[in-house]
Amino acid sequence: MKKVLLALSILMCLFFSQQSFGQYQQMKAKNKVLFEKAVHYDTLFIFDKALEYYKKFQSKNPSNFYVVNKIADIHRVLGHPVDASEWYAKAITMPEATPIQTWHYAQALRGSGKYELAKKYFEKYAEENEADSRPRKIAEGLVNMTPYFRDTSSYNVRNIELNTNFSDFSPIWYRNNGIAYVTSRTEGKKVDNRWSGGQSFLDLYYADYDTLKKKFGEPKLFEGKIISDYHEGPMAFDSAFTKIIFTRNNVIKRTKTSEEGIIKLNLFESTITNNVFGKATRLPFNSPEYSC
Repeated sequence: MKKVLLALSILMCLFFSQQSFGQYQQMKAKNKVLFEKAVHYDTLFIFDKALEYYKKFQSKNPSNFYVVNKIADIHRVLGHPVDASEWYAKAITMPEATPIQTWHYAQALRGSGKYELAKKYFEKYAEENEADSRPRKIAEGLVNMTPYFRDTSSYNVRNIELNTNFSDFSPIWYRNNGIAYVTSRTEGKKVDNRWSGGQSFLDLYYADYDTLKKKFGEPKLFEGKIISDYHEGPMAFDSAFTKIIFTRNNVIKRTKTSEEGIIKLNLFESTITNNVFGKATRLPFNSPEYSC
């Protein structure tokens, strides 16, 4: 709780650096409530709710740079390049804007497939930061995108039946033509442990492949002592599928945070017997101060 209050105080101080305390005091009560709720959910990483209240606040305070930039940053972190580019486009026109907003805007445009416009803003950022070699190299790469698509006709890419409306990624072959993968799906979980954007914490699932039906079967959550209430994945197996090494939030019986109050990612290992995983143990080179 103390850490949440500290984070809340820091965000409030950042806000006051853009808008004086006097202005905040004069703010209508409803606006204060919206802003404080947005900051509250932001500090808890409940980004869908934070966005909801930041956007409500921004609609009543369109010239507030801090909130416009915050909305853009959250969309960027959540991997929403189209939405991020929309909000960075607003942020870069405001008097408080700095080159970092131009950089993020260019990246969001590239992620949205707007390569010509992205090139323009990478070049703009390069002019403002001559010591940084990245933007000019990226801009040069955006001049001709054709070589990057030369093999598109050689492959047929399709969604498989395991996908959900949430995050599904990092597949790896598992046993007899099945796959293991990381997902924030809620089906098959005993606890609906949601965190940001309405998504559940990431967990490790597997699905066997039906060679007759030529599709994957029902995905199942791995059983045993490797599943926690926090994030797990990605993972790797030995060739006999008797051992797994996987990424997880730094937690066994309880969370262990870094000095800055953040739960880092660590690598763990576990042995597998009859498809059930044993006790998870940290690999020796892990540290609570950095992610592995």
